[in-house]
Amino acid sequence: MQLKARTNPHVYQFSAQQGFGLGKNKGTLNLSGDYANNTTNPVQSYLHYQRTSAKAIYSNTFLNNKWRSNTSFDFVFGRDIRDLNPDDQVRMIASNGRTAGTRINTNGTIFSNKGILRNIKYVLSGSYTNKNSEYQENYTSATAPYSMTSVDGAIITNRPRNDLFDTLGQNYKLVRH
Repeated sequence: MQLKARTNPHVYQFSAQQGFGLGKNKGTLNLSGDYANNTTNPVQSYLHYQRTSAKAIYSNTFLNNKWRSNTSFDFVFGRDIRDLNPDDQVRMIASNGRTAGTRINTNGTIFSNKGILRNIKYVLSGSYTNKNSEYQENYTSATAPYSMTSVDGAIITNRPRNDLFDTLGQNYKLVRH
């Protein structure tokens, strides 16, 4: 088994891999996995990226070593995240992008050594990726909270052409100039 860890102020990453012999004429299996978390700027920890991946590879020979085959299966999941910044109470921007994908690949060589045809090499591969993203931002024409200030009997509001109601439901008819 091989384990690795890496860290610095921006990234921490962990990975593991292990190979197995499955017995005589049964081939080998290699498994690996990886996790990474990246924060580009530690002061902005609400912006970060996460990735998880896994891979399995099976290799074997068949027909008295006349056919060699390798087949792999990969999975990857990534998230690009912007959590709500606790210091941003005006725009309140948040986003979340997710990518999930799989890939399968098989390749090999069939040896014939008959006439001019010495061997046949083949590769077959397919993949599927799903991407999803969300974005939110608070849009407002107000740059400050609604005012409950009253000066000299005047009631000030930043909602033009709308009547104003207090917490008891009393309507204040606004004077329009």
